Amino acid sequence: MTLPQCYATVEMVHGGDGETRFGAHFVRPYTPAADLTCEVKDAMTKQKPLLVRDAMSRKLHTVSPDVTVAEAALIMRESGHGVLPVVDAEGRLVGMLKKSTLVRSCLPTYLEDVADLVRSGVFAPFRDKVEEVGLLPVRDLMTCDPPTATEDTPLAQAAAAMIMNDARQVFVMEEEKLIGLVGLQDIVDAIAWPQPKTASRR
Repeated sequence: MTLPQCYATVEMVHGGDGETRFGAHFVRPYTPAADLTCEVKDAMTKQKPLLVRDAMSRKLHTVSPDVTVAEAALIMRESGHGVLPVVDAEGRLVGMLKKSTLVRSCLPTYLEDVADLVRSGVFAPFRDKVEEVGLLPVRDLMTCDPPTATEDTPLAQAAAAMIMNDARQVFVMEEEKLIGLVGLQDIVDAIAWPQPKTASRR
């Protein structure tokens, strides 16, 4: 955006001490507010918005809906991911498995706690639950309809989807095929380093 040039006016001022001084005043030509608004909008529209493709990761760790929760938990531990996309044999996204869901499923309810204490006098329901949950198939604990986006989705829209769905990731799709994901850390990276990912950053 190019702003109109300023010009200066020089004034001769007679001081009370009898001395003559010169003062310069820089004046910007008047520009209607509407014109300034248009200039600002033009400058903003020329900036390329960040897209999901600029921040996404294509390295994926997936699980089948038929594997056990114990197997999925091992993948979580080895990969360091708290969420795993669940895909079928054709590579289509059918859900996601969250670490928080696993932990919540291992916690017995209050009534189960009381019944266990009354029955045996030994408070050990958590271990029983862990073993029980570990044998379940992933499909029993996965969350269906996880938030998704495409490579051309604005990054801001993906961030909003995470907040609205209380999710840490949005999965990136190409038609029905899962091709990557973008997470909260990717959004933080974009804030700290607002440049599209390049080969050097991967």
